[in-house]
Amino acid sequence: MTNLFASEGGYQLFELGSAEWFWLTFSLVVSLLALGVGAFAMKGVLAKPTGTAEMEEIAGAVQAHPAESLRKVAVLVRNLDKEVRDGILEAIQQKDSEAGEKVMNLMVTWDDIPQIGGRSLQKALRGVDERQLALALHEVAEEIDQAIKANISERAAALVSEEASLMSAPKKEDIRLARDKIVEGLRELNRNGELTFVEQ
Repeated sequence: MTNLFASEGGYQLFELGSAEWFWLTFSLVVSLLALGVGAFAMKGVLAKPTGTAEMEEIAGAVQAHPAESLRKVAVLVRNLDKEVRDGILEAIQQKDSEAGEKVMNLMVTWDDIPQIGGRSLQKALRGVDERQLALALHEVAEEIDQAIKANISERAAALVSEEASLMSAPKKEDIRLARDKIVEGLRELNRNGELTFVEQ
């Protein structure tokens, strides 16, 4: 990008190199994340130019609904290149470890399962036995049920259905723990840069 820069004797052309663009993008995203958690200088950052249309949309959401926007910011970070994403998360955690943990967790949630690529989902489901799957799928949304069953073997799906038929009224805590186990597997893949999402 070429811009005009005021200097003594008139205007001078200059260009931003790849390194400058990296730090410009890095600084912008960190600022938006700070807004999301409500931890740093909200009014000052929102008054600055927001850049791309996507950044503009997020900044507007943060300004209107700071708490609700945290998930949206987490998804933005999730979609960045791993190197940039990890640098941003590290910067947030250094400033506020609790906020950093929240952003990391919100990058992948139970409701994301229908949008996760088949191979990634298959990896996350390894080691999750049929009873845990039956608990996790108890009274679950149909699209999540279909996504999980489509990524296990027919035999495993039959065993899950059998386990489910034997359950009368599982405890909510047991259901939550079973779902958390699956989500944690997905988050581990995400941390390693191995989680993929289907195209929307």
